[in-house]
Amino acid sequence: IKLHHSFALQQQLASRRIAFEPFKDIFLKDTARHGCPLKYCTRKTIIANMTMLWEPGQMNVGLYLVHSGSVALFRELPESTCDVHKMPSPVAVYSQGWFLNREGLVSMPTRYYAVAFDTGKLFYWSHKDWRRMHRERPLMAAEIQHAVMKQQAWDSEKADPAKVVGHEQLPEEMLMRLNSIR
Repeated sequence: IKLHHSFALQQQLASRRIAFEPFKDIFLKDTARHGCPLKYCTRKTIIANMTMLWEPGQMNVGLYLVHSGSVALFRELPESTCDVHKMPSPVAVYSQGWFLNREGLVSMPTRYYAVAFDTGKLFYWSHKDWRRMHRERPLMAAEIQHAVMKQQAWDSEKADPAKVVGHEQLPEEMLMRLNSIR
């Protein structure tokens, strides 16, 4: 079946809008959608290989949601004299829809170094923002917490700490991008 070009264009625009929605996999119940989650967070622009969100052991770092771009987590940052082939591998790279610093919800210190891998936008809830949302929109906060816990469980299943120790061989393109972080 061939659609009229105006219907095809409308379908394409609707698909792009749905794909761009940062909360599409978070608010699964309509009751949690009452109110605007953007009212309770700030937006942060990240620049590839330049923006560091946090270092290990920092306290009072809130919760991030990747809207566009990506963020890589490293156990250690590469030294400026490091050979590109001996650079540390990222523990993980997170893109749209993933929460970062999930430990921040329970006032735990940060883990790893968080570095922007691709330029993009993040949403950020400070502890104060989170408490306000929890007080004013408890169902919204509960849905976000549920999504955070699901992602934490997925990460726990995928990343056994014993498997990420060491330096796995990375594709050449990723090695070049990691080298530019230095």
